[in-house]
Amino acid sequence: MRVFLGGVGCVGKTTIGACLAARLGCRFYDLDVEIERHFGKSIARLRAEAPFPDTFRRLFASVALKKLLQSEQSSDFVMALTPSGLMDSMWRVLKTADRVVVALQDSPENILSRITFYDAESKPIIRTLNEKERRCYLREIRKDATYFGRSFYKADIRVDIDGLDVDTSAAKIQRLLGEWQDAKQRAVSVRFLSDAVDVIRERVAALRLSKKADVWSTILRQIRKKQCFDHRYAEAIIKCIGSLLDKLDDETVIAMWRETETGMAENAEDAQPVPDFIRMSLEMELLEAVTESAYDEAKASRTNNMFS
Repeated sequence: MRVFLGGVGCVGKTTIGACLAARLGCRFYDLDVEIERHFGKSIARLRAEAPFPDTFRRLFASVALKKLLQSEQSSDFVMALTPSGLMDSMWRVLKTADRVVVALQDSPENILSRITFYDAESKPIIRTLNEKERRCYLREIRKDATYFGRSFYKADIRVDIDGLDVDTSAAKIQRLLGEWQDAKQRAVSVRFLSDAVDVIRERVAALRLSKKADVWSTILRQIRKKQCFDHRYAEAIIKCIGSLLDKLDDETVIAMWRETETGMAENAEDAQPVPDFIRMSLEMELLEAVTESAYDEAKASRTNNMFS
């Protein structure tokens, strides 16, 4: 298994990643270190050569990532990504790889307590922040969480580590990885549209927003309250649909599409690989089916509460 840890700076990717790798009995890589090793320069000096974030990712980060993936094609490892590891050129490299992406989440206060400063040669600097600087860095951490957080929805697993130490965080991730692998194995048994809907619901419910809330329960709560749910949660469902379809063979995808009204009405040949319009049509049918099941479940729970 190749595990990639995403998250904002100082969330604990490197420390937890090394601990997780030890638990899994595999190698650990820090992408920052690999970038510096590949180009023979510190991150600070490379950033000076590519002042725009997307340029740094395209010219340096994605190049080092691609090289490591090519050299470790048959090896298991854990890698700590940069905060922008799930964006543009970086994501284009990752999404084609055999991997599982885990996004770490923590409170801004905890992240601030772990903040580390480096000089131009990537050597740690000891620095004590005053209260004004602490408030400033807390604002920057919150901004980073908002900016990079949009890309973290691409992760296969999202883990809240608030209040957990390193070993407990690694143990939690290891457990969730096991559950993810079990769900992946169940995907192999998907043969009908109803099977797919059940698996997608499970995967949406596994997406954590906090210690007490997951995406599925939040969708149900919003439907009960305002008869609709936020667009970002629809995007989470679509991601789970895409992840499932990626693991199915072409024959199964076409067979499932044939179950839909569109598929039954079309005379498209069962060509392989699956034509884009078949996949897109099936994605929309599954999104509609999962959404309908959410409304049905929300309505049923509301009715039960009325009579309880």
